[in-house]
This record gives sequence, structure tokens and C-alpha cells, in this order.
Amino acid sequence: MKNKRQCSFEVVILIAIIVCAVTIFLTLLINKIMSAESFWGAIQDINTNYAALLSFIVAVILAIITGFYAASAYSQKKASEKSVEVMINQIQLDKQPCVYPNLLYGSAGSAKHNLDREWELEFNVPLKNIGNYTALSVQTLGYLELHYLPDTPILLRMSGPTRMTSYVALGEEMEKKSTKISFASSEFLKLAEDMIKCAEHYPEYKNGTSESERYGPKLVIKVLYKNILGENFIGVVSKRLKHPVKREIHNGRQEKSIPDLSSLHKTDGLTLDIPYASDNTSKTEYHRATNDEINEFLLEKTDEMKNEFQIK
Repeated sequence: MKNKRQCSFEVVILIAIIVCAVTIFLTLLINKIMSAESFWGAIQDINTNYAALLSFIVAVILAIITGFYAASAYSQKKASEKSVEVMINQIQLDKQPCVYPNLLYGSAGSAKHNLDREWELEFNVPLKNIGNYTALSVQTLGYLELHYLPDTPILLRMSGPTRMTSYVALGEEMEKKSTKISFASSEFLKLAEDMIKCAEHYPEYKNGTSESERYGPKLVIKVLYKNILGENFIGVVSKRLKHPVKREIHNGRQEKSIPDLSSLHKTDGLTLDIPYASDNTSKTEYHRATNDEINEFLLEKTDEMKNEFQIK
């Protein structure tokens, strides 16, 4: 609208200048005709005595017309650049992925005591894109957030490098894009210590009731991904973990019970379920990723991952 008004104003100015110039010429011509013997004599007198003035007027008009077209071309160029900028901004607003680690209530992590007398703690994290475009180069990082040991809260990083998924399409089924977050035996034993301390402060924590879900350590999942413009985003979801449940087979039937976490080192072949608390305990945050956050993901980075996220 602004460009149209500006163009109309310039046309009016140009027409006004041309009208003024024609008016001056006609006035001069009429005066000469009235004082001369003939029309052609007046024309000849104007051509002889006012040729320089007429040339100047014509040059000014041509210069104004040239300037008008130059200004018009510049305005069109700026309008085109603005249109491209608006289009890019619209893409940035409309084509944003949003990858959500869906820690479903009722699901559980699994802790297994293997034959080497080591614990293996693993969480299967389904990834779902709840945005409106495909997410690229999706990486997942997990932490255990402890709250009841001395010098807490502290974060225990998962073992090994981050988990990489090439893409997560819009609305893709969760089970098709899931990643496994693993923790070593030392991290699991620290988690068990934190749960023991939590149960000492809040005995109801071991019962698994809704009241107990206000307490306990947390699983923190961070997801790093790109949009189609190569911009990095990060999503963080945290959720409380309920007290572990022991699974055992008796007479061909699976039975569950509350284990004694203080005697975990004495058990062989034991499997524990570590359920997620209800969704009321979840906290979710999404924002553009800073270089420090990207470096956190690439703590054990390969050259390929460094190139992917342009970290030096």
C-alpha cells in the first residue's frame, strides 16, 4: 500500500512539471503571435531567441522522467527484497519441527543385573514430531537428576555418545522413531542410593501411590535437531521416576514386588522396572540451541557430528 501511494505521488509530480513546462511554452508562443505579423514568424522568433531555454526545459523534463523510472525500479527492487524476507520469515514461523520425547505414563525403564555382576539401566524413548515440518539430524541425550544425596541436585550423564536419528517426519508413529538411553552400573547404583534417601524422607515414595509421585529423582531427556533452514533447536523434557518394582517368575507366573534397594549388589539375574510418574510431573521446554548446548550434546563428538553442527 505504501509503495502504491509513493508511486502515485511521483506520477502526479511528473505530470505537474510537464504541464508547467507546456504552459510556459504556450504562453510564450501566444505572446509572440500577438506581437508578430504571422504565426510562423512567431515560431521562428522563438526558435532563434529561446532555443537554449527550450532545450533546457526539455532536458529537465527528460531528466525528471529518467529519475522517476530509476526511483520506480529501486522501489520495485526493495519491494521484491521485502517480499523474499517476508517469505523466509513465514517459512521460519510455519515450517518448524518440534520433536517431543514421549515419556508415557505407565511405561518403564529397565534395570538388569547381568552375569558380570554389573547393572544395565536402559530407557526406550519414543520420539514424536508434534511440529509442522520434518526434523533433521535428531540427537538424543539423557541424564539422571538426583535430589536426595549430599551435594544434590546433580545430573548423571548417560553412558556413551548421544543417539543419532537422521530425521523424524511430521506425525510419524512413535514406535518407528525411538531411541535407547543407557546408563552404566555406577550411575544406576547412584540412582538407587538417591531413591533410598528419598524413601527415608518420604516413606510413601515406596508405595507407588499418586501421593508418592511428588518425590523421587528425575529422568531428563534433551533432543537436539535442525529445521530445513539448518537452524538448531533443543527440547528438554524431565519426568519423575517412581520406586523400582521387582519382576520375578514363580510357578510360571510373573510376580511383582518392592525390592530392597540396599542389597542390589547381592542379586544375580534380577530385573527391575522403573516406571515413569504421571504426566503431572513432566516439565517441557523448547528454544533455539546455543553453541554451549550443542557442545554439550557433542561431548564425545565425531568429526562427522562436528561438521553436521558446525562446531569447532
